Amino acid sequence: MNIRRIIYLGLFPLLLVGCSESVDLSINLVNPCDRVVLGQIGCQYVQVVVSSLDPNDPLHPGNTDYGPLRTTCEAGSGQCQINAGDLLGPARVVDVRCMQADQTTVIGRATSGSLLFATQAGGVAGLTLNLVMGPVNGLVNTTVLSQDDSLGDCSALQQSGGRYGHASVVLDDGRVLITGGIRRLGPSVEEILKTAEIFDPATGKHRLLTRSDGTPVLMQSPSGRAFHTATLLRDGRVLLAGGIGMMTEGTSEVKKALQHSEIFDPRTESFTGTAVMGTGRAHHAATMLATGEVLLSGGAAYVSGQVGSYYNTALVYDPVSNTWPEAKRNLPMSTARAFHKAEALDSSSYGGKVIVIGGENETGPVNTIDIYNPQTGGFLGAIACGGGGQPGPCMSKSRSRFCAVRLQDGRIAVAGGITEKNGQPDITMEVYNPVPPTGTSLPGRFESLSSMTVARESPTCSLLDTGNILIAGGLTAGGPTSVVDVVQVFPDSLNAVAGPESLNPPRWMHTANVLRNGWVFLSGGLPSQDAGANALNGSVLFVPPPSF
Repeated sequence: MNIRRIIYLGLFPLLLVGCSESVDLSINLVNPCDRVVLGQIGCQYVQVVVSSLDPNDPLHPGNTDYGPLRTTCEAGSGQCQINAGDLLGPARVVDVRCMQADQTTVIGRATSGSLLFATQAGGVAGLTLNLVMGPVNGLVNTTVLSQDDSLGDCSALQQSGGRYGHASVVLDDGRVLITGGIRRLGPSVEEILKTAEIFDPATGKHRLLTRSDGTPVLMQSPSGRAFHTATLLRDGRVLLAGGIGMMTEGTSEVKKALQHSEIFDPRTESFTGTAVMGTGRAHHAATMLATGEVLLSGGAAYVSGQVGSYYNTALVYDPVSNTWPEAKRNLPMSTARAFHKAEALDSSSYGGKVIVIGGENETGPVNTIDIYNPQTGGFLGAIACGGGGQPGPCMSKSRSRFCAVRLQDGRIAVAGGITEKNGQPDITMEVYNPVPPTGTSLPGRFESLSSMTVARESPTCSLLDTGNILIAGGLTAGGPTSVVDVVQVFPDSLNAVAGPESLNPPRWMHTANVLRNGWVFLSGGLPSQDAGANALNGSVLFVPPPSF
């Protein structure tokens, strides 16, 4: 069988051979926002890597007997030959890499999503695949990828005025759901949004969800929803919980915490309500449990349009009954907290326990933790911090409005935030180790390991495929920062290095999502602390180095 396929990388052809039928497949490397192409990155060689996201696929990076296929050619001229059939396997991914003269150092990448060729299994003449090319450890604006070989346009949120305080989550099909948030209508004049949109990495387009008549699809919350959580359920639906909305208080419209939740179904692109949570809360944390349930911990209530009180309780959502069972609505924690983080520990080692870290209450930021045990349906109770200057199960300093991420080895890294009430952003990082070197069991201990390159409040932390951490944006003492840190993770240290490119404009109160191809998607946020600053409607991609 001799299928013949040709891939064009800008002006560079790659020849794919396989079966008898001839099919042309073009790959255009584009980025009309920055006009980044092969020559501008300084590419001397091109390597095409075909891998799979399916662990059972021979081309999966974890397959020690086979693994990804690689073909390397000169960027200026020549042809590469790879088997056309290799593109048609399950969850296959194409990664086009720009390399220096040593044919080892990758300086630029264009990475597809998975299943790109599933609908082309029979072979279709003239198939075109457009990929955004960007420099490794750099940033590129999201780009509309047209299928007519044109360069397209810069992509942007479809909600005019942008969003901040929204929630975003990656769906099972790789698209990103963006819900609610706030947009500015003028100085100190804001609207809490009821709309939602979807970003599709395969097309580079943001699409506002609309009905057949063109009107926007609205969430169930009539008051809009911001500072809420969005959690992907096991069946592919999304739980939106709590947050704030605009409600009538006397003769005025004020911000109030919401006590209801709703479900988004990506198959119908519609929202449906759920039973009420019992208490309205915002700035809480939502964590998927090993059982498929969702734990909501802490949070704050609003009084006269501002944060007024804090919750020392948690509650659990049951997706089977679509309810918040009464018996699981007021699970006591050791202390009240909001603006905290909660991460699930490795289920095989720690039975699906969840660690709730830091946050703030009426007295200011806290350094303590709570641990939820799904097997007992409650928390372990107050956990002492230890003493004698030795690391213990409390952070080295009180910390609120920080970011946290679970590392590949099961530890949890936390970074930045504020450490005092109305205090300045913090620069330090530390790591929670659930099993310290002594071998004792939970509650584990925190270790202060390093610092970021700049202090930040409300940054985002994302785990890269390499095991390193991307820390983006946030608020510094002088306003939002444009600095992006790549944090190298070692067993006994963290090493933060400022990325070669900066966010332009800077942003905070944005969201970050790791896409299925490993790139990081940043959306929305605010460019300054100015009360009249409009929320950003541009979205940005971080281009990580390859992990294999």
